Amino acid sequence: MKNGLEVGGRFVGNVCLGIALAAAGLGLGGCKVGSSGGSGGTGGGGGTSDPNHVYATGNWQIQATPTKGVAPFTSLGGFINEQGTDPGINDLTTGAFQAQSTSCYVNTPTVPLQGAVLAYQLGLRSFAVDGQFLTISAAEDATVTHMTGTYSITGGCADGATGNLAGTKYAALSGTYKGSVTAGTTPETMQLVLSQFQQGTGDGVFLVSGNASFTGFSCFNQASLASADGGIAGSAVNLSFVTNDPTSARLLLTGTITSDAKTFNVSSAMVTGGNCAGSIGTAVLTQQ
Repeated sequence: MKNGLEVGGRFVGNVCLGIALAAAGLGLGGCKVGSSGGSGGTGGGGGTSDPNHVYATGNWQIQATPTKGVAPFTSLGGFINEQGTDPGINDLTTGAFQAQSTSCYVNTPTVPLQGAVLAYQLGLRSFAVDGQFLTISAAEDATVTHMTGTYSITGGCADGATGNLAGTKYAALSGTYKGSVTAGTTPETMQLVLSQFQQGTGDGVFLVSGNASFTGFSCFNQASLASADGGIAGSAVNLSFVTNDPTSARLLLTGTITSDAKTFNVSSAMVTGGNCAGSIGTAVLTQQ
């Protein structure tokens, strides 16, 4: 039996699946993807590297539609990191996703993967998550902002499950975002200045830092966001600001962004302490 992963009709040999991805996406030195079958040439996979190759590296939201067996998850959000070792030919690729699940991944939502990109064909296989191995095979479009493909799972709760995938690459949540809060008897606005880290963490999350200013709020008018308190995975955003309220109350913002990161839809804004504790409503913040 072949030991490896088939990508784009070619067999990629052992993809170093023994390497732990505790810090997936930080780069895996000393691990070269080899390929069998295919013509000779430069690079580990045969052929000539494409100097105009567009990388898949970035934040992705992937929707899943089951075709067989249980529905292990409804979507995956997180990072893909194409290493650049052999662009467009046999490029070592890692990833980590947060699985949105009500079944087989509900207790262990982080899914680390490794594989390769051959031309614009992506192949990834996960490490064991509760005994489940997820395999993804997808074709990227010419701009590498969308992909379509399939998934399959062997082992564990979702053994034998298959389905279709549709992925979208998301722009960075960086810049100034401003908008009005929908609840409240007085006009209230918030302005966020955010900066998303370029590299995802081993949990499939891109850290976000920044600050905020507010008008119309009685308890605070400024807040700060440490990188440890802000993150985005796919379209899902979670930010925990420390306000200048005397009690250092936190403002928790959760919601989603559009794929171009021009709009941040805040579905929940909660203050955790002080005289303003509780929900302050929702907001639609647009990039300025």
